[in-house]
Amino acid sequence: MIERDDILDQFTGQGLAMFLNALAILTGDEPIAEKDFTRILRKLTIISDVEMDITSLSLVLNALARLGNVDKDCLDLLCEQLASKLDKASPRQLGMILNATGKCRLDRDYPKMMDQLLVQIRKKSSKMDPLTITLIYNAAAKLKLTPEFFEELYKVLKDTMHSMTIAQLAMIAHAWASAHVYNDELYSTLELRFASEMGTIDAHSMALVTYGFAHFRKPFPQGHFEQITELVLAGKFSNRDLLMVANAYARIELCDPLIKKELQKDQNNISFLSPKAKALYFES
Repeated sequence: MIERDDILDQFTGQGLAMFLNALAILTGDEPIAEKDFTRILRKLTIISDVEMDITSLSLVLNALARLGNVDKDCLDLLCEQLASKLDKASPRQLGMILNATGKCRLDRDYPKMMDQLLVQIRKKSSKMDPLTITLIYNAAAKLKLTPEFFEELYKVLKDTMHSMTIAQLAMIAHAWASAHVYNDELYSTLELRFASEMGTIDAHSMALVTYGFAHFRKPFPQGHFEQITELVLAGKFSNRDLLMVANAYARIELCDPLIKKELQKDQNNISFLSPKAKALYFES
């Protein structure tokens, strides 16, 4: 269908936004042919100025971020529209836009729009649900936003933590650590919640939890090491997550023999380890 100009020309702004979003999901890491993407962007440039509402704009921006193809002229038009409609965005849409900001480098190239976006996030923070607050903190960590921003939204986080999933809480632990923002009350609450559901936590979430707690040298939640062992023995860890755990453990001078054995199966892993982790897991 991407080769049919007559079909592409029939898309409205909303239709093209949904199409791009579906394309981003379906293609995954596979790049779209440059000629095809150029034609889509040409259509997007034509209609973005007249037909796109805030829902369509946020979907398009996220799709472009996932596809990894960002045309400066197209972004100029999209950001002009976004800036004029940010006040109409829902909290979830604001989270989606912030999430796409880093990949599209909007923080660098469109600082005024970035400032407007953060103003709207603060204004609408009281209406954020667990998924939205998780999305925003994750994006904020990647963008290296200030500790003040993290603390400003903390009350909302406190009010929603009881209804958050373990996966969302693991992302919160990782995000605050990635941003180097420590909050003793937050990590004490997280420790209790993780301990109470430790047997249900999957490998990816365990990697995020390990990173979050090791970064601040906090005691791991009760049952942490037993769960890590069980998941390693069951082969549940991806290589990427195993490397995250090894790097986190190395921060506190800890070497797990099971993880060491797994990592040493592939010498290429040494390239993804910190100097401390290399010494512990490959040189000792």
